[in-house]
This record gives sequence, C-alpha cells and structure tokens, in this order.
Amino acid sequence: MLDTTKAPSSQAESGPSFHDYLLAEMRCASLRARILQHEIDAIGLALKGGAISADPALALMHDIDLLRLIGERSNDE
Repeated sequence: MLDTTKAPSSQAESGPSFHDYLLAEMRCASLRARILQHEIDAIGLALKGGAISADPALALMHDIDLLRLIGERSNDE
C-alpha cells in the first residue's frame, strides 16, 4: 500500500528528471516492440493462410518499417 504520510522529495517537487523521462521512453519502446511482434505474426498468418500473397505482405511490412528487420544476410551468417 502506498504511504501518503511522507512529504514529497525535492526532486518530485521540481518535476520529472531525465532519468524518469528515459524510463518512460523505454516503456514506450517496449510497447512498440510488442506491437511490431503482433504485426509480424498477423502478416505471417495471413501469408501462410493464403489470405494475402507475398507482394501484399511485403507492402504491409514496408508500411510499418519491418523490412529493415528482414534484410539480406551477409556471407558470414
């Protein structure tokens, strides 16, 4: 349970710090990554199920900037 009897610290009174801002940005990035994962899964299911062909799948991936994750592999890999 939250203890509301303590006075707020001077940092809380002056507003959020860069540390707090960075943590909030990281939470947002985590949520964006989850959304991208669901987008990949949905496009994959549609492609596998025959609802879309390869060209529309590529177009969908391009629209949400997923093609950067599906690039050419180097000879080392």
